[in-house]
Amino acid sequence: MKQEMDHIEKGLMVAFVLSVLVSVSFFLPGEITGNTTVHGDQNVTDRDTIYGAIETSVRQKKDLEITLFTFNTSLRLGQLQNISVEITNIGSVDYEASIKEEIYNLTNSTTLNKLATYVDSTVHLYPGNKRFHNALFMPPGYGQYFIKLTARYGGRVSERWGSFTVQDEDEQNQTEQNETEQNETGGGPPPDGGEEGGEEGGGGGGEQEQQPPPTGEEEEQEQEQGGGEEGGEEGGEEGRTKFDITFSDLIISPDMTIEYPEIVIVYQNLSTLFAVRVNNTGNAVLRDVGMFYSAPEVFSIDLNPKMKQEIDVNGSLLFLYDVFTDTELGDYYMDFQVSSQYVNKVGIITLAVHKSPESLKEFINNRIINYQFLILEIEAEIESTAIKGYNVSLPRNAIESAKQNLDLVRDYNNKDDFTNALLKLRDTEEDIKTAVFTLGNVSVIIRVAANLLPYFLIIIIPIVLLLLIIFKRKKRKKRPKILERSKE
Repeated sequence: MKQEMDHIEKGLMVAFVLSVLVSVSFFLPGEITGNTTVHGDQNVTDRDTIYGAIETSVRQKKDLEITLFTFNTSLRLGQLQNISVEITNIGSVDYEASIKEEIYNLTNSTTLNKLATYVDSTVHLYPGNKRFHNALFMPPGYGQYFIKLTARYGGRVSERWGSFTVQDEDEQNQTEQNETEQNETGGGPPPDGGEEGGEEGGGGGGEQEQQPPPTGEEEEQEQEQGGGEEGGEEGGEEGRTKFDITFSDLIISPDMTIEYPEIVIVYQNLSTLFAVRVNNTGNAVLRDVGMFYSAPEVFSIDLNPKMKQEIDVNGSLLFLYDVFTDTELGDYYMDFQVSSQYVNKVGIITLAVHKSPESLKEFINNRIINYQFLILEIEAEIESTAIKGYNVSLPRNAIESAKQNLDLVRDYNNKDDFTNALLKLRDTEEDIKTAVFTLGNVSVIIRVAANLLPYFLIIIIPIVLLLLIIFKRKKRKKRPKILERSKE
């Protein structure tokens, strides 16, 4: 009996030590820490910069990093907005650089109205040099505001967006109180799902897809499959339930993958839409997900959504680019970076500028096919957001309008009326952009706390094991007198 108690106590002690080590390693900074910068096609972190990122090539490199972009995300009416920006020449050549901030407010929940522009003087930056710029803005009223930051350097443009809200004091206090309650309880979105909110947000929990009701044959097949699975579970090993926790579930490992076209054909004087998909492949919600890019200044580029997003585990998000140019034919390169709290990914897209298409009919047919696929992907995101309880009437109306306009494009194209087909094609593109823009605003209404169960378990397991060890030792010391006499 004594040997069995010793074995149990030793096992508990080993489990306690292991759980403490797991807890300590979880809260220590790991490989995902550090600031990631756009550096070729690699992720360069602070640690990489110290130990691994030593370039031996003598090839000249023109590059810039926005090392600071700060502002208040929530203000009361009458408060000044303080915008601080810093850019750094991280390349190997010097160039002329300038900073510009543009302030917009959101009208009718769909339109951006420019209110102010702040332009810094052009400066000459040598490799390693920095440039700081500060701007003060007084919001004229309540609502949602957007900040467009543009840094021009050596014939290229780097762009980033931010947003903030202006509320009265009671609304701001109520918002802060709601965020505190959600952080404490892990609450979800409001039932009504309003259309305004802060910069950070998104729905919590796993992303779901709305499936059509099964037909009779499919229902019978599902029942047969379900019966087979139940029989297998009863006869063999029991499957995991939603309450089972494995050791891997306790390790928080954020990760993402990006899908994007390596080459995009851009015709002169014709706009082109393409998307970059971000997939959450880790086991934690990706927060503060945003995108910024660097491209030649001869391109006009519009990026949506403009507000920072959240991506649920196994979820995905589309960033939509609208590109237009009248520059010379050739290949140009656009760098982009997807950033979040812990994980960052970069990529390079070749913008191949071609002259006007020889066959407008074939060109329009290809666009119809591409935009049909894009509309299907956006519709899936809208339905996933609607399932979480958000009001998605604006993006849903926009995508329905895009489908109707695309049908008109097909009709005009079949009649060889290319003028009206191109006009309706542009209307379709605007509807698609509106859908993505308004969906981005809807999905950041409220910030939902992350799943606190893994954090709770990591902290509580060592405490429980320690209490069991103490209990076992006390129980051994206070043995019943009958057992002590029988031992004698």
